[in-house]
Amino acid sequence: MSWLWLSFASAFAQSISGLVQKNHISKNFNDSILTGCLFNFLAGVLSLCIGIILGEFAWTYTTLSLVLTLIVCVGYILSTAAYFAVLRYTDVSLLTIFGSLRSVCTLIGAYALFGEVLNLHQLIGMCLVFLGIIVTQHRHRTHLTTHTLALVSVFVLCVGLGQVAERYISHHMNIYLYLCLAYCIPSGALFLIQYTKQRRPLLRKRHTFGAGLIVASTLAVGSVLLMRAIQYAPTATQPSIVSQSRVIITVILAAIFLHERTHLRTKLFSAILCVLGLILLK
Repeated sequence: MSWLWLSFASAFAQSISGLVQKNHISKNFNDSILTGCLFNFLAGVLSLCIGIILGEFAWTYTTLSLVLTLIVCVGYILSTAAYFAVLRYTDVSLLTIFGSLRSVCTLIGAYALFGEVLNLHQLIGMCLVFLGIIVTQHRHRTHLTTHTLALVSVFVLCVGLGQVAERYISHHMNIYLYLCLAYCIPSGALFLIQYTKQRRPLLRKRHTFGAGLIVASTLAVGSVLLMRAIQYAPTATQPSIVSQSRVIITVILAAIFLHERTHLRTKLFSAILCVLGLILLK
C-alpha cells in the first residue's frame, strides 16, 4: 500500500476518534481529561501490541531519536492538555479546521531543520489555509476567545513541530516503540497531574468504556498508518498534509452524528479552502 493511501486511511481513523472524544466530553466533561488521558495511554499500549502481533516490534533506537522523542513528548503534554480544553468549548469540526495550521508549522519546521524546499505554490497553499480559517472565524462571527485561541496555538505549534521530528524518528527508532512512548508518556503525566486534583472514579459507565476502546483503537491504527506513510513518503511533510483531508471528513461526519450544523456551508467552504491549501503545500 502506498504512503498516499496510508495517509488517507489515517485521516479517516483520526476523524472517528475526534468525533467520539467530542461526544464523550460533551456528556462527561468533569471526567474528560482523566478518561481522555486514559484513552490515549491505551492507544499507546495498543500500538505496541500491533507491532508485537505483526512481529515488527524491536528495541531499536539511536540516542538522538530517543532525545527527540522525549522532547516531542513534552510538546505533546502541552498539546494534549490544550486539545481537551479547547474541545470543551468548540465544535470538533471547527477545531479540525483550525488544526490545519499544524501542517503549515510542519512545512516551516521542515524547511528550517531539514532544508526542504519552500516554493511559490506552497506559499499560496499557506494563504489558502489562512483564508479558510479567517472565513470560518469572521464571516459568520464564529469567534474564539483570546484564551481559546492561545490554547489552539499551543496545540497547533506542538503537534506541527512534533511531526517534523517524527521524520527523523521514524527512520532511527522502531515506530511501535515510538508510538508507545509518544502516547503513554504525555497521557500518563497528564493523568497523574489531573488525578491528584480531582481523584474521581474512572470508567463509571459502560458507554465510557466503549468510547475508550473506540478512541484508543482508532488513535492507535491511525498513528501506525501515518508513521508507515512517513517512512515511505519522499518528504517529511507529505503524509501529514494528506492526512489533513480529515478536515472535510470531520465536518461532514460531525454534521451527521453530532448535529454540528451551525454555519455548515461556511464550514464546508472553509474546509475545502484548507484542503486545497494543504494540497498545494504537498
